[in-house]
Amino acid sequence: MARRNNDNSFSRTVISHYPVIRYTANGQEITIKHNAGKGYTSKYKVGDEVKIYCNDSDPKQYYIKGYYKIISLFFGVILILASILILIYLLKRFMGVS
Repeated sequence: MARRNNDNSFSRTVISHYPVIRYTANGQEITIKHNAGKGYTSKYKVGDEVKIYCNDSDPKQYYIKGYYKIISLFFGVILILASILILIYLLKRFMGVS
């Protein structure tokens, strides 16, 4: 787990936690600091093992299984609600449904 202090003169200091992923692919050991940090402690602790999937042709491209679950769920719900509202608007406007 890596930490980065973000000092901003307009706000308070924010400490973000970034997972550091270390794995072996195609005989090559790869260490990458994950680009999505959190301003709070992650559910993962130093030394935890996680399941990742990487691109065979470019092992530095990877996906952490389960990391984006909450974000994906949130945006999925927003997308469904927006679609329903647009459908209701179009029905009212073009079909005269009230």
